[in-house]
Order: sequence, then structure tokens, then C-alpha cells
Amino acid sequence: MDFSVVTPCFNSIRWIALCVRSVRHACAGLDYEHIVCDGGSTDGTLDYLRQQPDIRLIPGPDRGMYDALNKGMAAARGRWYGHLNADEQYDRAGLHQALASLRKTGADAVFGPTVMLDEHLEFLYLFRQITPPRPVDAEYQMPVQTCSLLGRREIWERFPYPAEYRMAGDHVWVRKQFQLGWNLIPQRKPIGIFVWHPDQLAPRH
Repeated sequence: MDFSVVTPCFNSIRWIALCVRSVRHACAGLDYEHIVCDGGSTDGTLDYLRQQPDIRLIPGPDRGMYDALNKGMAAARGRWYGHLNADEQYDRAGLHQALASLRKTGADAVFGPTVMLDEHLEFLYLFRQITPPRPVDAEYQMPVQTCSLLGRREIWERFPYPAEYRMAGDHVWVRKQFQLGWNLIPQRKPIGIFVWHPDQLAPRH
């Protein structure tokens, strides 16, 4: 299998259908899987996911988003993977270009710009992240958007997500990958679509 999308999820009924449809559209024609790790939703999210025949559902409980990501990655079968939260989507053209770059270059990971939307899915701006960050950048801020980052499975295997963190575990993870010397390459086409909304982080996480 070429590609695994791993989505941590908790009480995301407002967004999860959009995420699932986005992955279906973006990954059409690929050998892929979409794994959703749900931490015990009670708002109808689980009912929706159980009705989707193409979703590999891993139900909770879990210890938060990064524990859920690790469970999904342990089950993933793809050579490459993407971490896509339940309120995020993919851009089809950018995703296919990123996977082609990974195949061609053998890089550890590829990142690109991110389309930013408001909670009503209206366009806000394009976050033009195309300059490769330096290791020092990761010491002070999150240098890439995770929805616009695809990587080889091996980079997770050498350092899984730090599940002891409630927030910012992906920042710690990216910083460690720089310390381990990953080969991160840029592209100009957007990969991910990020939605700004009031409940960015579910209360449970």
C-alpha cells in the first residue's frame, strides 16, 4: 500500500464528514487507506464513522491526540503517511504532487503551503510556507503545518509521537526529527486545508 491517512478524532461530528469526503476525493486513484482513531465520541461521530465502509476505525479510549496518532500509525500499512486532523482537508493536486516528490527523491518528508479557511469555510489566506525551515526554527515555533506534511513511515518508527503531551506534541516531534537529521523538502502547491474555528482542541484533549 502506498499511502495511509491517520486522523485522530473526538466529538467531531461538525467536521468529520468533510474530512472523510476530502480524503476520498484527494486520494482517488491511489492505493491508500484512511484510518480514524476515535477517542470515545458521544456526539454521533462514531455512528457516522461506522457507516463508512472505506474507513478503518480504531475506537478508543486513548490518552489524547498523540496516543491516538501512535495507535493509528502502528496499524497503518502505507509506505508514506499523512496526519490529518478531523477538521482538516487535503488539496488533491498538492497531495498528488507531494507523493510524486517522495517517490522521485526518496526524501523523508515533503511540506507545502496551507489554505486557511474560517469556520464557515470561507477563504482567509494562503499560508505560503515554501522555504525549508532550519533546525533552529523548530526550537521556537512549529515550523510546518502538519496537514501540509507527508512523510515516510520510517520517520515515525524512529520517533513516535510523544503521547505524554496534551498539546504541542507535534512540535516536539518535528523538533526531534530535525535533531535526527531528516531530509525535508518543499513544494509550491498547497497540500493541506486548515480551518480556524472556536473549538480547535476538543475539551477532552
